[in-house]
Amino acid sequence: MELREYWHIIRSRRLMIGALLLVTLVVSVVLTYGRPPTYETELRILVKPILPDAPDTGYYSREYYRTLFAEYVQDDLSEVIKSLRFAEDVGELIKTRYGAALTTAGIVAAFETRKEHRVVRITVTTPSSRDTKWIGEAAAEVLQTVGWQYVSPEDRPQVEVQVIDPPQEPAAPTLLFRLLTVVLHVSVALAVGVALAFLLDTFDDRVRTADEIERDLGWPVLAAVPHGKPGDPADNRAAANRASDDDAETSE
Repeated sequence: MELREYWHIIRSRRLMIGALLLVTLVVSVVLTYGRPPTYETELRILVKPILPDAPDTGYYSREYYRTLFAEYVQDDLSEVIKSLRFAEDVGELIKTRYGAALTTAGIVAAFETRKEHRVVRITVTTPSSRDTKWIGEAAAEVLQTVGWQYVSPEDRPQVEVQVIDPPQEPAAPTLLFRLLTVVLHVSVALAVGVALAFLLDTFDDRVRTADEIERDLGWPVLAAVPHGKPGDPADNRAAANRASDDDAETSE
């Protein structure tokens, strides 16, 4: 398939591709610029198991049990951070320190966690820079001081939670980042539209041009019925051009 045929396929489906680009552009602009910006901060905590003194069994070393226990604690703590109990503790600390009351549901929705070996990365996202900062700082303090209580018995700490990266000043997406987001969405829509145009052309068995007939049948086209109105100047010029081309081929 030549480049001319590629262009013909894209041109024949230009309305579909254009509509897809327009819809994507409108939706992307509305979602990117129509909503208020969100502010985000991150902190990372290290989970260190505290195992009781006991002799090795001879099958597995203490380091193996330490690593295995840390994996289980990470899973539990990642879910605890998104729980109502943890949100209530964070909200109580914020109320005590700043005198402001944040909703428990809003605090729960602000947290996202991700495990990285023995480290848990916590992302705090809210529409307010102030709330993001308060929640991040309160979460770091709660985890640092009483984080072990969420995953240990009341009588003995089984883990030590260390905040290795405290939360930084909340940041919102810049104007350039939003613009690049819109450009990325439109680029993906263009690629999808072009791919869809070629897919539809593959399953379309209709013949649209004389070149397709000559390619499929191997016979030259002697005449074509114009699709415009009788006496259309454009059709007359096209017919005259085809006739002149045929005469030139015959003379050769």
